[in-house]
Amino acid sequence: MNKNSRKIANVLLPALILFNCFVFALSLSAMNESETMTLRTMRAKEISTVASDLSKRIYDAGVAAGGLSVTKSKLFSDRYVKATRQIPYDVLELKGLVQETDKVQFDALFRVADLLPVTLKAMDQQIAKVESGEAKVTRENAREMIMPMHESAQQIQQSLKVLIDANRDLANSRIGRQLHNFSLIRTLFILGLGGNVILGAAIIYFLRRAISQNLG
Repeated sequence: MNKNSRKIANVLLPALILFNCFVFALSLSAMNESETMTLRTMRAKEISTVASDLSKRIYDAGVAAGGLSVTKSKLFSDRYVKATRQIPYDVLELKGLVQETDKVQFDALFRVADLLPVTLKAMDQQIAKVESGEAKVTRENAREMIMPMHESAQQIQQSLKVLIDANRDLANSRIGRQLHNFSLIRTLFILGLGGNVILGAAIIYFLRRAISQNLG
């Protein structure tokens, strides 16, 4: 009986070590995936936020350009400058966030980066003509003069919508996966704790039994 207790204890000890290694490996894998998902979710949210901000600035610039063309008000001029000042930095930030491996998003950003300079240049020229008095704008011909810029801005907005929607969906789906990983890590922790308690108690029991039998 003494030998049997010692053999069982000798078997349980490696089993405890292997069990801990198994649980540790699974936990490490789940944590690594969770960390990766967190970083990707943060990037997706950032792309969506920057693209949304850029979309609003382009809209504000278009409204300001149209208002300035008709009214020549400094209020619209200041609004236009404020809206367009940040636009190049937003595009630069998006270029640093959007990955080339995502063809849909990369193509959408390429269209934005390609159309924006032309659109803004057209707006700048129109505003310069209005402010210098070269262009005579009335309520009747204002729409006709602004329409080409409006169409270009609409194409930019459509491409930005692709970025916003795609990354919003990605962020939402990854949040679900993160919650699943957190649940898995919690389960593994409980499993590891319970397994250690059971195996540890069994090892102590059989070792004490073997010792008591030796002393007896």
